[in-house]
Amino acid sequence: MRIPENSVISDIEEWKNNYYVTINSYFANKENELSEIELNCFFEENEQYNDSIGYSTYYYDVMSSIYYLDEKYFDIMILDERFIMYDIGFFESYIYNYFNIKRPSYELLFDFSSLEKEYLDFFDPKLIKDVTYDNHIFALPYEIDYNVLYYYNQDENLKKIMENIESLNWDEMISSIKDDLSYPINIPLGNDYSILNLLLEYTNSRYNITKEFDPNYFQLFYNYTSYELFDGFYNMIMKYSDENIYDSLLTFPGDGFYSFINRESSFFYGRVSQRNNFNFVENISFTLPPKYVSSFYENYIIINKKSELDKNLLTKVALELTSKEMQLYRAEHLGSIPTFDFTKEENNDFINQYCQMQPDICTQLSKIHRLYTKDVFKTKYRASFFEIVDLVPSNIRNFLYEYLIDNLIFVFRNCDRLITNDLGVYGILSYIFTGIFICIATVVMYLVHKHRKHPYLKVVSPKFCNLIVIGCIMNIIRIMFILPPYSIVRARIENIFNTICTNLIYIPMFSVAYRIYRIYKSKSFLSQSLSNNKLVLLVFIIIMISIIYHSAISIFCRFYYEIYGDIESSRFPIWGFDNEELLTNIYQAYFYIIFICLIFMIIATGRNSKKFGDICYTFVIFILNINNFVTGSLIVLMSYEYWDLGFFLLILYNGVCCLFCIYMLVGSRLLFILITQDDIDVSKYKSEDLKEFIPLKRTINKYLSLIKKVKNVRSYISSKTNIRSTSNNNNSSSDVSRENLYGKESLFKY
Repeated sequence: MRIPENSVISDIEEWKNNYYVTINSYFANKENELSEIELNCFFEENEQYNDSIGYSTYYYDVMSSIYYLDEKYFDIMILDERFIMYDIGFFESYIYNYFNIKRPSYELLFDFSSLEKEYLDFFDPKLIKDVTYDNHIFALPYEIDYNVLYYYNQDENLKKIMENIESLNWDEMISSIKDDLSYPINIPLGNDYSILNLLLEYTNSRYNITKEFDPNYFQLFYNYTSYELFDGFYNMIMKYSDENIYDSLLTFPGDGFYSFINRESSFFYGRVSQRNNFNFVENISFTLPPKYVSSFYENYIIINKKSELDKNLLTKVALELTSKEMQLYRAEHLGSIPTFDFTKEENNDFINQYCQMQPDICTQLSKIHRLYTKDVFKTKYRASFFEIVDLVPSNIRNFLYEYLIDNLIFVFRNCDRLITNDLGVYGILSYIFTGIFICIATVVMYLVHKHRKHPYLKVVSPKFCNLIVIGCIMNIIRIMFILPPYSIVRARIENIFNTICTNLIYIPMFSVAYRIYRIYKSKSFLSQSLSNNKLVLLVFIIIMISIIYHSAISIFCRFYYEIYGDIESSRFPIWGFDNEELLTNIYQAYFYIIFICLIFMIIATGRNSKKFGDICYTFVIFILNINNFVTGSLIVLMSYEYWDLGFFLLILYNGVCCLFCIYMLVGSRLLFILITQDDIDVSKYKSEDLKEFIPLKRTINKYLSLIKKVKNVRSYISSKTNIRSTSNNNNSSSDVSRENLYGKESLFKY
């Protein structure tokens, strides 16, 4: 276990030995199999703040605990709330990047959920709730603690202030002591967790930061009120430290303790479990902090899931260490505070016995406004608790050193918000333009269907082209999935959506390329090898295989969200699933085969055509791949300050790119059809003629030239019709028109 936080123990070795003897004496007196057990205790000292080590002390402590568990150094550990479920939340922690363990709580901690209810009934329900997630109970409550103020009760002026502290906030208390009494104050802030909790206690003494009072309470830390809040906190520390903030931030608990003992501070800000350290000092009392708001600390017992010892035996030991009898025993001999449900005091002999021993603590527990640090940060899209405890305290220090108030507000905002949350007017514009792009693509689909029998469109298979257009529409929509709200169900659906989107582009394009390849390779398009209906069926089967594969992943795999970035920069949500690398590689291998076949047909078709336009539509895939890579990269790399504008520009870029791909696919053909639709009788052209309708125009100038020539042909056709209106040679006129439109020297050539 870890030596108590904020410890002011003078002789650490003596304390360790006393703890070891006390615990093992209890087991030795048991009249069961546990009497033969001896617990070998290892005590790890708390690291104090050190700005030269390059990372927070909490980071170091988490790294140590993971190492000890993963390497099976310990079978049972006693850890506080910072080390239990710190990796669990809607957005999973980035801890994997550092420790190579995705979910330490699941991988390293034994699950107590199989215990019968009677073993858990006497615990404070809140303590059990705090270590329960997804029907797993990761730890058993061991002891609790909370912050208090120790003071000299013979000083009537100070005593009066402390007796009225329930009605005072931190500013009022500090002002009363410094301004009215001119007493010195020394609050130790050398511990990272202490400085975080002091800020939260200060905030709660001025504002009510509870969900019951205000569901959006956390916005207090980054809305317009935040400037007033942090400025007040800064001024409070400036006042009690006599404007020497640097020394206050480097004052450790031991320094604060001896400063108080030597009358250099009017009170000592510490934990109630430290009260036994004042037994040798007379006239010391303790009270709750201002407004009776106090940070609540929880210690738990965990069992190492990787331990090679019998888990049943370890469970019995853990249950004994957390039993009512053991907790009362430790309270008597070690001064710890039991984890009983004190609301049942009247009907519980153990609680009554404890309250007879420690009436002051029982009284305080009935009045205290418990401040659970985890609960303060438990918002919808919160950062992981690991990230909060790792990074927030250092940013509070930087703020106090240099008054970087905007930086601190930015960090607190990122604890609650994502970079995708506040797009403002750009978010509205993004939805509007996405709708416009979809409408344009839908009109194209309608026109393709309407003119599906036209030979100039029929050659590229209107059915498959419309499937590709649907895929492009989905690609336009896909980028909008980046925006909130987020849920695991949505991530599962998005996985299937992305699969359909990709397949509706790749597979039909493969089919279109195959059709044109067959047209070039066959004397007649009506090849017996693979009819159009069979090709449609094959496309449907291939797409369904992909959908079924990813549907199975969505149903059976665990999905989760993780964060790109951190609270010091910005947080961008990314979803994933278990075994993602393996399952994705299998899927990509399947697509590589299709891609290689597509390349083969593009090359083969190109050899039969001297014109780039013959196969330019197949480059839709390459353009969309580049587009998706660019948008995917820029979205996570764009600067936070301009992310809203950047996202809107990406919406425009993505939409225009998809529409351009649609144009390459069928756009130029549709334009020509619309221009010449009154002059061409599609019923006169057979399948054998389709080879003449493959080429597309290569440049804008040539395309404009095409339109001009078409208009000339229209005039020519009109004049010929007028001249021969009285004759019976209409068929010859049609032949002439056709020769001019589709002959070897026709205007389709380029």
